[in-house]
Amino acid sequence: GGVCGNQADKEGTSYITNCSNSGDITGDSAGGICGKGAGQLGTLTIESCSNSGDITGDSAGGICGKLAGREGTLTIKGCSNSGVISGDYVGGICGNKAGQQGTLTITENDNGDKCENSGDITGTDCGGICGPGVGYWSGTVSINNCINSGTIGPDNGGICGPYASH
Repeated sequence: GGVCGNQADKEGTSYITNCSNSGDITGDSAGGICGKGAGQLGTLTIESCSNSGDITGDSAGGICGKLAGREGTLTIKGCSNSGVISGDYVGGICGNKAGQQGTLTITENDNGDKCENSGDITGTDCGGICGPGVGYWSGTVSINNCINSGTIGPDNGGICGPYASH
């Protein structure tokens, strides 16, 4: 990730606030702020963060990569992505299988700033906010007041990729 690597906050309680990334990132499961497994088995809040760097890699996300919030509690508030995301199974905010067997909330912050993706997304099985499999294997997911204005390729979802809460 542009700010944290893989498994940020594994089994702990952490807050990431007011951070930004503008550098381009290449790698599977990458994220503009956190890499793969952010908040896994722990409690992580990411608030008022932004990514404007382009991200290339499967299962990537504008804020968090693959498996964000897996078996933990992840809250993303008022974060934005404007970078282009290229790869299969990607999302504008979270990559593939965010919230798997855990609790994921993506919403506005206390100032009313919404989570938003304005970056273009290319690839298969992608979503404007979350990639495919959000809430996979009995996860609990709440996506509130989020906006996707980025261009998304055919057969992809404006908010979630396929297999949501599968």
